[in-house]
Amino acid sequence: MWTELLLAVALGSPLVEPTLEGDTLVVVPDTRSALVGMRLSLPAGRLSPWWWSADASAAWHLPLASPDLTRRIDALMSFHLKSDDWNTTLSAQFRARDFDDAIATLSEFLTGGPIGRDTLRAWRSAGRGPWQTPQHTLSVMLKRMLLDPRDLRRQPAPGPPRGLTRLQQTRTALLSLRDRIIGFTGDVSIDQARASVATLLPPHAASLPAGITAKPIPIPPVAGGVRTGWLPGGGQGAVVLARSSMAKTDPDYPALQVALHALAGGIRSRLLLALRHESGLIYSLSADDGAGAIPGLLTVTIPARASQLSQTTAHAERLLSDFAAQGITPSEHTAAVRALRRSTIPTTPDDVLLATMEALRHDWPLDHSITRIDTAESMPLATINTFIADFFSPEVVALLRVLPASGLPPPPP
Repeated sequence: MWTELLLAVALGSPLVEPTLEGDTLVVVPDTRSALVGMRLSLPAGRLSPWWWSADASAAWHLPLASPDLTRRIDALMSFHLKSDDWNTTLSAQFRARDFDDAIATLSEFLTGGPIGRDTLRAWRSAGRGPWQTPQHTLSVMLKRMLLDPRDLRRQPAPGPPRGLTRLQQTRTALLSLRDRIIGFTGDVSIDQARASVATLLPPHAASLPAGITAKPIPIPPVAGGVRTGWLPGGGQGAVVLARSSMAKTDPDYPALQVALHALAGGIRSRLLLALRHESGLIYSLSADDGAGAIPGLLTVTIPARASQLSQTTAHAERLLSDFAAQGITPSEHTAAVRALRRSTIPTTPDDVLLATMEALRHDWPLDHSITRIDTAESMPLATINTFIADFFSPEVVALLRVLPASGLPPPPP
């Protein structure tokens, strides 16, 4: 399926329309189901100083303050808004027979619609943002401990929206940026997609907002050893392994993918075998390689009961040390490549669209994810284990023991 769909992308898109200079239209047709997907990527995200100062996250969500528009969106489509380091995005999926109504409703969302101050106040008072969840508190704690003080990724989630005129001005600036990428997938023709772009996207602004350019700050070297933090909540704590990661374009990234899968990426990973199947200390864990266009934070998060945190921490320290010293086996290499290939190869048209838009945003080859798995498969085991000894050395991996502290804020950075 990947080859077939990649061919569709290569032959039919991405298309750069002459009337939308600086923008890209991607179409991945698939008539096997009567659904249409749409994604829009705007080139400003959390690494942009302007994104924070202009309250771009609240501005992007602003039309959802209208209960009427929200009800109509919910009735027509699945709908999701998101911001990451580089992009502010919208994704939607709807029935092909509802195409015209869905595009009209999305156009109303993008133009903003009539929002009064009373509506904004009601929306603000009813809102409950992600910055209030324990998961976000843990993420902020890690970033404040390990990132440079100037790094915009240390910022907490944006607070409640304020200033209607300011938010509307921010929306106008955000939607008028150049280098927008809009994609369609499913039961949609290229002609339909082209016509929709003209409906959905406003003309480009004559100039960029001050401070729009992303300002990445390198992550300082991470010192090993155990640190302690406190997480508001009940009796659940966590042990977190963390260090700076790398860019996906780094030649060592395929080795990192294999190594992290062997350590914490599957049901037969080192940590899960030891901490769940053998000792019964945990039920699950999660791993994030933190790789992207620039390095982020690699984390392995191991939820554990407060009464078992000391045992879990000691086991995690020993397992990390053994992993760095011993590396992986040939069978672990083979299993990791097999699992990575299953999870990496796009299996739906939307997967292809998402991978294509990411590649276009960062000027990567369209098949970059497949090429890296091929590299990981052909990489000598000795090369991978040399990488593991250096990258996962206990001297450069911080181990954070997070204690539950009901009603208490996390410690200052």
